[in-house]
Amino acid sequence: MTRHESLSVATAPGPPGFFPALQLYNRPFGTMPVYLRELAERYGPVTRLRGPLVDVYLIDDPLALEEVYVTKGRSFMKGRGARRAM
Repeated sequence: MTRHESLSVATAPGPPGFFPALQLYNRPFGTMPVYLRELAERYGPVTRLRGPLVDVYLIDDPLALEEVYVTKGRSFMKGRGARRAM
């Protein structure tokens, strides 16, 4: 099994705590790249950030990104920015 084949959003690890996705909104914008890199290094190529209404997934793997945006693009809900870019 390759690294890409083992990726699953259902079992993606992520930081513990009460809705860690809210941390994305509480950080200064300039610190975001470092924070996202730290999450990817700590939790792997797919990181789940639980939120109050929806979960947010950080994808740090080129093959997984291709799957989400191209191969199975209609199967994944994307935010406004990603939809505009497509």
